[in-house]
Amino acid sequence: SLRTGARSAATLMLTNRTIAPVPALSTLHFKAQPQGLAIQVLKGLLYLFHRGDPGDVEVQGSGVMAAVRGTEFAFEGEDDGSVVTTLYDGAVDLTDTTGARLSLVSGEVAVARPGQRAEKTATVLAGDWTAVQWALNYPAILDVGELGWSAGPGVALEPSWAAFQRGDIV
Repeated sequence: SLRTGARSAATLMLTNRTIAPVPALSTLHFKAQPQGLAIQVLKGLLYLFHRGDPGDVEVQGSGVMAAVRGTEFAFEGEDDGSVVTTLYDGAVDLTDTTGARLSLVSGEVAVARPGQRAEKTATVLAGDWTAVQWALNYPAILDVGELGWSAGPGVALEPSWAAFQRGDIV
C-alpha cells in the first residue's frame, strides 16, 4: 500500500517499467495477479502512462475496474465514492458494479458512481492539459539549513536564491 500526505507525493515505477506519479492525499493498494498488477485507488489520483502489454495493469476504484490497453489516463477516487477516469490517449475498458462495460477512447471522460452505471461525461480537448497539471508540478523540497552555508549562496546564485525565498520556484 501507498499513502501520500498533504505535503507529499510519490512517483512509482511499476514492474513493467510504467511510470506512475501519485499526488498528495492519495491512497493506493497493490496486488499481484497472474496476468500482471492490480492497483486499487482507495482515495486520490493515479496518473498512468502505460505502454506495456494490454491487460498487464488493472486499475480499480470504488465500484469500477479499468482494463488498461496501452494508455495514458488519470483515475481519481472522489470522497463520495465516485471514480472519474480521464483518458488522454489509447483505450480503457471500464466495468462497473452493475457488470456493465463502457469503452473509452482518446479524449473521453467517464464517471462511475456507487451503485450506478458508469457514464461518459465529457471530452478532453486536444492541448487541454489542465487535468494533469499536477503531474507536471514538482515542488521544491529543500531545508536550507541543511546546506551548511554560512554566508548565503554567493553572488552567482543570488537571483535564484531570492526567487526561492519568495516561493517562486518555476
